[in-house]
Amino acid sequence: MVNSNILDLARQGDPEAIAKLMNQSLRAKQITVVVSTIDDCLTILASGAEPPSRTFLLNFVREGMAKLKIDRIRRVRIRAFKKGEKAPSWQEVVVLDRGSSHTSNGASSIDSNGDRPISQAPITPPVRVSKSTKPAKDSAKTTKTTSPPKPNPFFDRIKAFLFACLFVIVLIISIGLAVGCRIFTAILAENYLYKVEILGDLLRGLETGELLNILVFAILGMGVGVATALVPKPIGHRIGAAVLIVALPIIFSLGSFIRYQGWIDTVSLEESITRDRAVQMTSDHLEKHVGNSGFFGFYLYTAQYPILPTRTAEMQEASEVKDLVNSRITNSIEKVASVEPKTVSTLFSICIWSIRFFYFVVSVVTAIFHFYQGEALADKLAKRVPS
Repeated sequence: MVNSNILDLARQGDPEAIAKLMNQSLRAKQITVVVSTIDDCLTILASGAEPPSRTFLLNFVREGMAKLKIDRIRRVRIRAFKKGEKAPSWQEVVVLDRGSSHTSNGASSIDSNGDRPISQAPITPPVRVSKSTKPAKDSAKTTKTTSPPKPNPFFDRIKAFLFACLFVIVLIISIGLAVGCRIFTAILAENYLYKVEILGDLLRGLETGELLNILVFAILGMGVGVATALVPKPIGHRIGAAVLIVALPIIFSLGSFIRYQGWIDTVSLEESITRDRAVQMTSDHLEKHVGNSGFFGFYLYTAQYPILPTRTAEMQEASEVKDLVNSRITNSIEKVASVEPKTVSTLFSICIWSIRFFYFVVSVVTAIFHFYQGEALADKLAKRVPS
């Protein structure tokens, strides 16, 4: 049963109310419509698993508009889609005849590329009959519909190529913005957040700066999602997902990579040696303690030792390194309970890996959520039916 408020709104030309009435009637045929209005034109985007039947949908719309009698609507533009496709399978414009007839609203069908009715042959569209009413004569005028002219393949290919290039450019810009924000947040954390007195070492150990990844991956996901407006949605969705899968772990690891480079620069400055010599010194230290050198060794090392040694003496004496690492964090714990430094180091390592995993999951969820938000915005920009 139709809500009277919705029916009243539909008669006033409210597109949402019209869409609700149509979707309720078309539900059995698994057809979904989206309705919008611009001036005196009502636009209907209809989609289904297969493109809706032209004859059925035209008759359905004519009958419905004749019943609603919306004064300000003069034309109805119908576009039929197969779900997931950007281009309509067919489209048609129905011009509503506001002549002298008061019993029903006549209508004539025209092709979407012209304003002149193709013919004026009168037909009688299907009318629902109830016990309280009798079938009424309908003065609607309709014609045989014709398909739109075939597009030029050459220009279509050029257009598709240009949009594909723009798609790639937008992807590159989105990734560039995300990388720039990631570098900025990492430097901000290293130079300010981790320099806070007393709490700085603890915040560095817990890698608190990684919380700023929410902003970084929101930008990445939204940018990649919006870019799909430039290409067919199925293709854009697959490429966008592939870009996120590749770019996300790389961008996520940039914070640790910047910290690694900063550590090498600090060793070079503290020991007054060349950067190449500092790279060799830090690599030897990492190899000795975690069995790996370079950035990967640094990533493993910082999961066990939150404080990085910056002098040769600290790197040569393992006991001094342990004292340096544990003294700032374990002293407060040992005052409360007798806990071995090795146990504290193991617990700390488990804690850090858990926190890193949590930060990574948050980054993934943020990127995926904003990717779908970007695709929804792309649907509106490209004026395509959401799948």
